[in-house]
Amino acid sequence: MGVEQLPAGATFSGVVPAASLHAAALAGRHRPERQDLRRAVRKAPVSAVVVFVLDCSDSMQTEARITAAQGAVIGLLTPIYQSRYEVAVVVFQDEEAKIVLPASRSVARARNVLKNLWIGGATPLAQGLIEARREARNVRAKAPGVEALLVLLSDGESNVPLQPGGSITRELDDVTNLLQAERIRVLAVDSGASIEGQRTLQRIAEGTGGTYMRLERMRAQGVYKAVMHAIR
Repeated sequence: MGVEQLPAGATFSGVVPAASLHAAALAGRHRPERQDLRRAVRKAPVSAVVVFVLDCSDSMQTEARITAAQGAVIGLLTPIYQSRYEVAVVVFQDEEAKIVLPASRSVARARNVLKNLWIGGATPLAQGLIEARREARNVRAKAPGVEALLVLLSDGESNVPLQPGGSITRELDDVTNLLQAERIRVLAVDSGASIEGQRTLQRIAEGTGGTYMRLERMRAQGVYKAVMHAIR
């Protein structure tokens, strides 16, 4: 249960006194005025979390690739208010991966995050998947049973192991097995041109019961449609 500002013309039914007093205090008023009134609103439970895992390494320095990734995220967030889905964004580059947008339904926050992405460095693919798994688990800890989908946009050319001197292929297989065991599927969108990268992404997608596709054959709207099909 949450609160929202009392809409213009609405009755006073459901007004929450404590929240209204708090809003007035923030505005420097001792007594609430009409614009301070807050009413209770029931939030729909989350039914799915979609984590975009974006490759921001040197090999992604093609404007069309990043534009498609940005468009896909924004395209998915736009109808989120009418659904029960949340979207998160994880980026990986150089020697690390990080959650730049925790699970959210906010279009504004996503746009701000995507606007400030920078491209460069190596490709720690396994680390990106681990961070995405972490965020999916965070959502499930609050709402058990939520469906989780990772949308991996990459060329698949991983070159940074989790452990110094470790086998990248073995590590990716281990992470894939973890995702499969936890019912976290991967929709792998291949932005590269190498056979090795293609095989890596296909192996990850198929290993989780997910789907592999080529970015060059689809625009942002196509990625969005594929995501919505995968979680329905």
